[in-house]
Amino acid sequence: MAVQIAHIKGANEGSARYDPTMTDAERAAFSNLMLMCTTHHKLIDGPKGGDYPVELLQGWKADHELGVGALPDGAITADNFEQLLDSFVSRLAPFREIAVDLEASLWIPGNTARMPFRDLATVLAGNPHLKTFERGVVTTVRNTGTADVTVADISLLHVLGESAEAAAAEVTLMGRNDYLHFQKLPHRLSNGDSMDWLTKSATIAEVEAAAVAQGKQYSALYARVRLASGEQFKSPPIPWPEVAIILAHD
Repeated sequence: MAVQIAHIKGANEGSARYDPTMTDAERAAFSNLMLMCTTHHKLIDGPKGGDYPVELLQGWKADHELGVGALPDGAITADNFEQLLDSFVSRLAPFREIAVDLEASLWIPGNTARMPFRDLATVLAGNPHLKTFERGVVTTVRNTGTADVTVADISLLHVLGESAEAAAAEVTLMGRNDYLHFQKLPHRLSNGDSMDWLTKSATIAEVEAAAVAQGKQYSALYARVRLASGEQFKSPPIPWPEVAIILAHD
């Protein structure tokens, strides 16, 4: 990506946001400059430059500098320009990041209905005919980074105790998907892509039964996803009373 120096208040008479009261030194000062990609530089200085007032660009500059560390005000020198450019470019480098979410699911032939766990009881109460359909958990993995990632494995962790950080009894799916026509692992996700991983309620119930047999009680359920590159990401924990609705078949 090409990076250019843009002026908040125009450098020359007739340019976007030109301020005739400024001196040339003030126009060249760091406080009036910002780094932008070529596309956006042309946009703010083009025919529609009026859509990008001084206050807006100053806000963009301030927000960016909060992230990369503000440099002292004043004219750009060879030293501080290199520092700022390195910080800016490093933020554009590809990075791996995913979002992991857990939802309740109803397996309806030809379709998978999904919803927050806390909403499932309401849906079933209002639609009694849906109670006969298979219930389960759907783990959704979304690539929210800028680099492609490979999902190596997905685990569901049943938490014993009051915190998701406590020791947990773990069900590691190890490439298994209870609905085989969905994606298999390992699975590659490009930027913006997502995948669903479905686990039947029977699988969850087996683990719960083992805990009950030992006089133990689960407090929450969450998913952990490991990438082939080694990074691990977790979903927010779901309180067990909300999970339990997928196990009841009244």
